[in-house]
Amino acid sequence: LQDRALDYFRYKWKRFHLLGASYDFPELSATLQDDLLFYRHKSLILRVPIFSNLEPLEILAIIRKLQTLFFMPEDMIVQEGDVGREMFFIREGVVTLKSVSYTHLTLPTIYSV
Repeated sequence: LQDRALDYFRYKWKRFHLLGASYDFPELSATLQDDLLFYRHKSLILRVPIFSNLEPLEILAIIRKLQTLFFMPEDMIVQEGDVGREMFFIREGVVTLKSVSYTHLTLPTIYSV
């Protein structure tokens, strides 16, 4: 029984690392869920220059707003000319930038784990 219980939580931990969502551990206290989310996403947030000097509670406030989204190849995430109201962190995969207006785009590159 102990092995089965450990297998269950190993599965949940693996899923948490894939999705990074607190709802994977609803049985845990809110404080422990926050600690897990902070552990999972802190380095991702701190790689963004404007967030690099934030206090832990400020980082946690951003982390609590994160949503996991999955996109398939050829999906359009944003379209040129759209008003930017979101920030995307690419945890895994590749994004292709296509522009009609610019022949060369210079963007800050932020790598995640």
